[in-house]
Amino acid sequence: CYDASRKMYNPLKEMILAPTDSAGKRVVAATFGDDVRYEGGRSKKHTGLDLYAPEGTPVYAMYDGKISDRKYVVSQPNRNKESSRWPEDYSGDKDGAGNRFIIESQINGDTYYFLFWHMQAGTPVAVNPRTGNPFSPGDVVYAGEVVGYTGRTGNAYNVPFHHLHLGVQNSSYLN
Repeated sequence: CYDASRKMYNPLKEMILAPTDSAGKRVVAATFGDDVRYEGGRSKKHTGLDLYAPEGTPVYAMYDGKISDRKYVVSQPNRNKESSRWPEDYSGDKDGAGNRFIIESQINGDTYYFLFWHMQAGTPVAVNPRTGNPFSPGDVVYAGEVVGYTGRTGNAYNVPFHHLHLGVQNSSYLN
């Protein structure tokens, strides 16, 4: 998934916006920006791209970096598709981003944060080949390395097309 023209890796082998309607024709709500989403009759900002990816699709690091300790959640289960309920015995994080992690990278002297949301329940992060354990905060990642697997956690439990929510922020995002 190396993009030679940009000298970076793509997070997925196929980069396709995830349709947000059951017919598979509406993609504007999968894009970044103001007024691309509507909830309760009001417009809503979307802070990333939703890239089509069936559940369990490998996700790749775009640049060298490290797993951040900020917003690292890997224990959220799937919600019930029909009722949207959480499992009765689950009392952990219930944020709509689902299982998620951030890779912090230095690019041309600036810090960038690559946000990966709606990762798979059970195995949201890949095994770090250097430690034999799942990637965790502080672990170094290398561009092109599998870092996780897409899922349907958070508010992506009952969408017509499964996806990776990818956000990219500069150093001012988490300060």
